[in-house]
Amino acid sequence: MTNATLLEWRNSIIQSPELYQSINLNLLFTLNTERKLRDQLLSYKQLYMGMCLYSDKKLYTTDKRYEYWFLDNNIMLDASGELQSAYSLNQDEFVLQHCEKVLDHNKWKIINIPVNTTSACKEKILNFYDIVNEKIKKYGDDILIIGKKDEMDMISAPDENKGYFGNVTGSNKWYDKRNVAIIQTHNLSDVDYILKYLHYAKKKIDSEFTLSAKCNGRKERKSYSFNDNRLEEIRVKWIASEIYQAIKRVNRNMRYDTDALIFINNEQVIELLKNHMKNAHVEILQYDEDEFVFETSKQDEYLQELKKDSYASKFVEFLAEAQNGLHSELVDDNRRISKIKVREYLGIKTSGNFSNKVLNKSEVIRYCEARKINITGQYIKLPKTG
Repeated sequence: MTNATLLEWRNSIIQSPELYQSINLNLLFTLNTERKLRDQLLSYKQLYMGMCLYSDKKLYTTDKRYEYWFLDNNIMLDASGELQSAYSLNQDEFVLQHCEKVLDHNKWKIINIPVNTTSACKEKILNFYDIVNEKIKKYGDDILIIGKKDEMDMISAPDENKGYFGNVTGSNKWYDKRNVAIIQTHNLSDVDYILKYLHYAKKKIDSEFTLSAKCNGRKERKSYSFNDNRLEEIRVKWIASEIYQAIKRVNRNMRYDTDALIFINNEQVIELLKNHMKNAHVEILQYDEDEFVFETSKQDEYLQELKKDSYASKFVEFLAEAQNGLHSELVDDNRRISKIKVREYLGIKTSGNFSNKVLNKSEVIRYCEARKINITGQYIKLPKTG
């Protein structure tokens, strides 16, 4: 194949598009040299050389053409090396020395405000930025606030005191600031974490590998995690590493007393940060249950409507909790819950009363239809997750 042959081939397709309706013309126009065509074919080849993931109508895989360039002796100094899955998963090429921590963080205090700060959850908290602004007010001009780029306008602080994930790692711009606040859980997609495992561990995912995830808790205390411990470890370490790199933008000379406010509902991340920052102090900042105000959801409206019927209300609350990961002891591997066990949980003695007081209620039926919960037969069938 030469460039001239390729050009002739492209022109013939362009001139007779009715004969080639399945061809992606936008892609074809970019393949204007033999080298670009060859590179594109080699990229497609990766899909046939290893395991692929299918998600959201797309295929994903890792690119095995890239390899490390090593010398005879290789020593890497990485302050957050223990949090990098690339090293721990690929022990054939990397050996972690686990050197003793040198920097003493005795003047640092990690202040954890345990609230879900994923983008999806923050959009539902009506007063999230009011609370953040109240928490950072006492630090005046001596604090760096790090979150998402598109939310920085909501923060009451000078622009020079604001950073966002994507522009802070490695920066010394705020080296003399004393304090820092992290207001976003900087996360990746599930696909990204699975691809990290495939790429670094260089292993395939077998039938025992669970790719599904679960949610526990409700509202500001809601948390998300993989069911598989290997993937969850990658996810938690990645989040911890991103936060560590962010909070270390301040007090670079380690001379000041530093407060690091971290808005996140993940005890594992906080524990990793504590262990990584020698002698750092940790304070969990508790708050009233109604401090964070959520927008009213359809589920809340259903619960309010069902208050007149305690059994129906309790049943809907039970379903909401079960879908968020609670009552796992009652849910089998097929996401089914025995109606007998549900009756025992609600304190209803007979199946007739269970039908009359719960299952036949129009509000319960509407709730289950909206949530794709099947209540026919001997089991309550929850929708599949993951």
